[in-house]
Order: sequence, then C-alpha cells, then structure tokens
Amino acid sequence: MIKKFDMEKTYRISCVIGACACLVRVFIPYSLLGVLIFGSIATFANIPLMCISGPMGNNCVEYNEYLYGKKLIGMNNSADSFLI
Repeated sequence: MIKKFDMEKTYRISCVIGACACLVRVFIPYSLLGVLIFGSIATFANIPLMCISGPMGNNCVEYNEYLYGKKLIGMNNSADSFLI
C-alpha cells in the first residue's frame, strides 16, 4: 500500500476503513456475524497504522531538523511512549 500511495494517504485510508467498520458495528452490536466480519476488518485496518507510525515520527524529527536545525529526538520518543 505504501508503494502505491504515500505514507499519509495510507494512514488516511486505514483510518477511514477502520472507522467505517466500527461505525457499522455500532448499528448492529448484537449480531455475531457482524462482530466477526467488521471486527476483523477494523483489526486489519490497524496493521498499516502500526507499521507507519514509527517512520512517520522519524520523518517529523527529520523535518524539524530541516526547518530549525535541531533534532528533537528525545521529545519525539517521549511523546511516542506516552501515546503508546
């Protein structure tokens, strides 16, 4: 997916797929088939998000160095550990 789209579009597509699957599950919470199908879709939609979050954080550090000449690796790592 990343080769076909860039990182940002892959992230957005995965978020939309996961949100749609969760939205469908909101309207049919007691359906076992709905939970199995749409729960699986939501789970598999999160896989690209987990794979892309590290490289996107590193890109933010590199972009900050490009703009301001300073690397904020410690701030980025502490923010990542706080969010995880």
